[in-house]
Amino acid sequence: MKHGSRSTYVHYKCRCEECRAAQAAYQREMYAAGKVNANYKNKMNKLSRKRQQAAARWVKENRGDVWQEICQIVS
Repeated sequence: MKHGSRSTYVHYKCRCEECRAAQAAYQREMYAAGKVNANYKNKMNKLSRKRQQAAARWVKENRGDVWQEICQIVS
């Protein structure tokens, strides 16, 4: 297994620094070239928003004191 390549990251699921850097470089190239599907970006944004909403809901329901403190800081 050769580290520092995207194929090792994808096929062998290696997450060493070299393989992660290779994957990040590939993703930067694809975004810059406009080859990433816009639907994928939208899907990831929606997923992120849902996670944020779920986290906020959990804090509000389980840690009311923290929720009140957050609300005071934001207001």
